[in-house]
Amino acid sequence: MSTRSTAPPFSCPFTVGEVISNRTLYTAFKCGCEGGVRYSSAYHVLVVVSNYVDPRHTGGTWQDGVLYYTGSGKSGDQDLIKGSNKRLCEGMQGALPMYYFEVRTQGRYTYRGRLEAAGEPFQREEPGADGAERKVWIFPLRLTGA
Repeated sequence: MSTRSTAPPFSCPFTVGEVISNRTLYTAFKCGCEGGVRYSSAYHVLVVVSNYVDPRHTGGTWQDGVLYYTGSGKSGDQDLIKGSNKRLCEGMQGALPMYYFEVRTQGRYTYRGRLEAAGEPFQREEPGADGAERKVWIFPLRLTGA
């Protein structure tokens, strides 16, 4: 079975620091219109969003130039075998280019650049949406060239 992508080459149309709307983002990348990790099957890339306005999803915290991005799943233990967490692992291994956006003002997505792995994913315990402790995956990422 071949793992070669048949997706067309992708060149990000945005410059670092450029502010766009969500509609512009999902139209340009041909990806989903919501969520913190959006896969584009058209271009075989990931869009990673940290939304600091929406209390349901911040996406992670920065420390010493590293974004510690929390995986998906609001309750119960998270895994790495499906969905967004699996895609983040693929991105960290270099199989999917990752493009990073931040939302610090409602509806304004600021392009920050490409992401790369800054370490191995690891687990920690956190309360879920239901208040019960569970294991979440943390993905250490950094901007390329940082």
